[in-house]
Formats: sequence, structure tokens, C-alpha cells
Amino acid sequence: MIGIKWAAPTPLLLSEAIRRNRERRLAWVCGLAENWAPALYAAGARGFTSGLINVRPDLSVEIHAALSSGSYERAQALIEKILPFETLRAEENNGTNVTVVKAALQRMGMDCGPTRPLQRGR
Repeated sequence: MIGIKWAAPTPLLLSEAIRRNRERRLAWVCGLAENWAPALYAAGARGFTSGLINVRPDLSVEIHAALSSGSYERAQALIEKILPFETLRAEENNGTNVTVVKAALQRMGMDCGPTRPLQRGR
């Protein structure tokens, strides 16, 4: 089994990629977190990456269960609850993604250390 993380907001292209590779044993995963999971699930992805899983694993698992059962309305209602968190993570072209997750963990009393500085030229 090979897993492919699709991290582009292009459900039609994902659907075409899945169609062209349907004979292969590939697991297509939404790489854009919960916000894009319904659209990419509809295109054929199964599973999604998640920063929320670190902070609210219950909600992330619930969203996954709703999508896996085809309950898109339920998934969307749950995703609406996390929009403030996801909006913060998406600031600065997703540059605040890890920082926001770590800040949330620290506010919850979990010392996860500082965010690593970006290293250029490697």
C-alpha cells in the first residue's frame, strides 16, 4: 500500500489522479486538514492530515468518522466549530500553522518546546 498526501485545493485534479491510478493500491489522503477534507473525500480521498488532532483529538476523530460514514453535513457542522483555530493556522500563507498548534498546547499546560526556526539553503 502506498499513501499519497494530496495537499492542493484541487478536488477535480485529485479525482482524475485517482481515476487514472485505480488499478494500483494507493491510499489518497487530504493533506489540507479538516477544512478541505469534505471536498477531497467527495473526490475520493480517505483520511486527512490534522493539526487539530494535537489539541482536540475528539473533534478530529469525530470529523473523520462523519466523513467515513458519508455524513458530510455532520462533518461540516463539526468543522465550523474549529474555524477560528484553522483560520489562525492559515495566516501568513500557513506560516503560523505549527506556531498556533504549539501555542494551543502550551495554553493547555503541555510544554512542547519552541517552534524550530526556518532553515534556508538546506
